[in-house]
Order: sequence, then structure tokens, then C-alpha cells
Amino acid sequence: MRKKLRFIIAIMGLSLISLSVFQAYWLYTSYGITKQQFKWDIAEVLQRANHVIALDEVLREKIFTKDSLLSDNVSASKLSRVLLSIRAVDNMKKSSAGKKGVEINIELTLPGDSSASADRLKKDQSYTMKSNVVYSVNELAGFYIPLHKKIDSLLKEKGIHSQFAIKISNTNGKGKPFISDVAAYHKFQENSRPVKIGLLDVYEVRLALDSNTGYVFRKMQWILPASVLILLIIGWSFIYMLRTIFQQKKIAEIKNDFINNMTHEFKTPITTVALGIEAMKNFEVLHQPDRAMEYLEICAHEIQRVGDMVEKVLKMSAFERSEIKLLLQSVDVILLIQRVIDNMQLQLKSKEVKLVFKHDEKALFIKADWVHLNSVIYNMIDNSIKYSGTSPLIEISCSQQGNMVCIQIKDNGIGIDEVYQEKIFDKFFRVPSGKLANVSGFGLGLSYAANIINMHNGSIALSSKPGRGSVFTINLYTDYGTN
Repeated sequence: MRKKLRFIIAIMGLSLISLSVFQAYWLYTSYGITKQQFKWDIAEVLQRANHVIALDEVLREKIFTKDSLLSDNVSASKLSRVLLSIRAVDNMKKSSAGKKGVEINIELTLPGDSSASADRLKKDQSYTMKSNVVYSVNELAGFYIPLHKKIDSLLKEKGIHSQFAIKISNTNGKGKPFISDVAAYHKFQENSRPVKIGLLDVYEVRLALDSNTGYVFRKMQWILPASVLILLIIGWSFIYMLRTIFQQKKIAEIKNDFINNMTHEFKTPITTVALGIEAMKNFEVLHQPDRAMEYLEICAHEIQRVGDMVEKVLKMSAFERSEIKLLLQSVDVILLIQRVIDNMQLQLKSKEVKLVFKHDEKALFIKADWVHLNSVIYNMIDNSIKYSGTSPLIEISCSQQGNMVCIQIKDNGIGIDEVYQEKIFDKFFRVPSGKLANVSGFGLGLSYAANIINMHNGSIALSSKPGRGSVFTINLYTDYGTN
């Protein structure tokens, strides 16, 4: 059983670790993709900013008439993209060394325009792409304000709300660059690649951004909670399964102990009865009336013991099936306890137990089931006798406190360790070690007592210390079941 249990735990643990590693790898991969997406979004923002700046320059140079603003804007946007695609500043610089700029003459006729409308366009105008111009810091600073507004707007469209700083420099690397916030630019960790901005006024822009943590978390806002939830569910399932396995193992052990105890408990009286019968048959005890009566009393007592044990098991079985129903009636608790004590006199004398019953009132009436409450008091006293030490003393007190009757059963026995006190009312539970483990029993008496008291809407509690005895306190309502 232990080998199987270890194998199951090992397989479950390995499965949990594998799933956790796979989940962590998946999260790490998603995190890497999101960080790369952040860089791609920054690059796209700068390209879009480039197109917007180029479009502004085309419109600023008034290449188009204003008769049809929508058409002009669409055409201007197309033109700016064409000019950006043919700019090829680096190649132009190589092929035209020593030139400060490259002039491109463009004449544009809109589709469907007549020759008259085409004359409205500005022809033969020369636009210089200033790729080799060295701007001063102040001139570069002049590009900053409109560029900052456009980049800020485009970043927010992408869901990027990080702080950023802009570095604007000349495309040829000459001159001093302009940096919007020097300290922030050098502090921020995310830096974009340099991008050439502008169509006619060309300059180089590099963007530095604060941590991309907010962007990453926003992009992974569903992945992270889902992953954590999955891991929690898997972990909880693993723990719950282990707990169930150990509980089933514990129940199996308790049942095995119960069967062993029951076998031992039944074997003793059966053996005693068998010996008594054999003595009467083989040793002519039948011709000796006094000895025959003694043997018969022993056999009757042992049979009664077997009957009591069977009755306990049947009662617990009835509890399991919820078949026990209380027959409530007016019960004098003091009279009930006294009758239980009278019926146990032989048992008390045989164990040399001193029992003291204290009560101030002559009678205390409650609504209860006489038979079951009688069994509870019997089990409690029997339990105190079993676990009594030398010179056993049992003190029973009964008093009324408000609308409740309090019954206390105190003994000077071996006591119960605090570790086991919460489990002492569990079915089949017996203290696993020490002197208590050597006492015969099924572990049903206290469980039965607790169930009956709870059915009466009362309470039962234990106070005990090893070597100092135990005190069981039962509280029952005087008016239970009257409403």
C-alpha cells in the first residue's frame, strides 16, 4: 500500500511540475513576444509619424489647389509616400558627393482633370530634399513640438502610455543633437532605432521610452490571470487528491483497527462462556448448584457484554443511515443519572471505583429521549472507569444554569493529550499510543454520546491533561422541543 501511495504521489508530483514548467515556458514566450511587439509598435509609430510629417510638408508647400480639399489630401498623401520611397538619401549622397541637396522636379495632374484644371497646379516648381543640411540645435528644436504631439498621439493609439524623450539629430551625424529631456533620455531603457523623418526637411529621430511593463501587462492582462488560475486549480486539485488519498488511507486503518478490536472484544466473552459450559459438562459442576450458578452468572454477564457491544455497533450504523429518531418526553435528569449509577454498582465495585454524585436540586426536568440519554450517561461513566488510574474517583455534578442543565463527569484517570482532544468524539477514533491505546474498546462510545447530545441541540466538551484526569461537560436545554 505504501509503495503504491508513493508511486501515485510521485506521478502526480511529476505531472504538476511538468504542467507548471510548461505554463511558465508559455508565459515566458508570451512575454518575449509582447516585448518584441512593443518594439514593432514603436517602429510603426515612427514610420507613421514620418508619413504624417511628409504629408504636412506636401500640404504646406501648396502643391495642390484648395478647390477639392478631400481629393487633394488623398492625392497629397499618395504623393508624400511616393516621394518618401524614392528619397534614398544615403544612395543619393554617394552618387552626388559634394552636393548639398538633390533637386527633384515634379509635375502632377490629377486623374480626370481637364487641361484647364491642370493649369491650376503649380508647374515647374523645384523642391529640394535637404539631405545634407546641418541644422543647428535651435532649428532641430523647432521640429520637436509638432513631432512630439504626433508621436504622443500615435503612441496612445497603440496603447503605449510610457513616458518618452526624443533625440533629434542631423542625418549626416554633424552638429549637436537636440534632446527633449537629457536625464530621462539616458535613464529610459527602451530605445528605438534611428529613423529619418521629413520629406523636404530631413532629420533623424531616436525615441527613448520608460519601462514597457505597463504595456506588457495590458497586452497580457488575460493571459496572466488565466495562467495563475490554471496553476492554482491544478495545485488545489493535487492537494485535494492527496488529502482524499490520505483520508481514505486513514479510514482504512481505522476500520482495520476497529475490526481487530471488535474481534478481540468478542473473542474474550465467547471464550469465557465456552470455558464455563465446558466446566459444567466435564467437571460435574451441575451437581454443585452453587458453582453452577456462579458459572451461569459469569456466562450471562459475558453474553450481556456481547449484547452491549453489538448494540453500540447497531446504533452507530443507525446514525449512518439517519434512522435514529428521538422520543422526547419530560425527563428528570437527576433520577436518570441515579438509576444509571445503581445499574453499574457491580461494575463499580469490581473496579473499586469511588463515585460521588452531587446535585443541589431534588429534580431537574428537561425534554429529552430517556433511552438515548441513559445510554450517553452510561457510556460516559463506563469510559471514566476504563481509563481510571489507581484509586479511581469519579465525580458527577448536575445543576441548572438559566435555561440549561449542566452535567459534569470528572475523573482522576490518565487523561488525554491536547493533540487528540479535538478528535476524541470522532467515530472509531482511539488514542494511538500510550496507556490509552492498551484499553480495549471500539472507539464508538464518545462518538455516540456526541451525536445524541447534538441531536438534543446541546453541547459536549472535554477538558483534560495527561496524568490529571478528564472532565466532560454536557449542556442541555430545559425547553428543547417544546416549540
